[in-house]
Amino acid sequence: MASDAAQRGWPARHNAPRLLTRGALRAHLGELPWAEIGARIKAGQIPGPLWGLPATDPRARWDLRAVDRALDLASSLPATLEQDEALLDKALGIR
Repeated sequence: MASDAAQRGWPARHNAPRLLTRGALRAHLGELPWAEIGARIKAGQIPGPLWGLPATDPRARWDLRAVDRALDLASSLPATLEQDEALLDKALGIR
């Protein structure tokens, strides 16, 4: 029997792809030009492709979670609950 999500036509969460192709990475980054994506990879703001492949290789794949973590760090969002609590405490003047 199909799950409720499958019956409604929704993708199952565990089936969501974790590896991004070049096109999927570019879409995930808001259609940035490849020159800018390459510059961000060289600057360490975005992780490079897995398996040591060059970003120009059509076989290159990126880890979605690693890309999201890098974007969170670049946006200065707290990466852990402890960091989030400390930031909130500081904003409220508790600590």
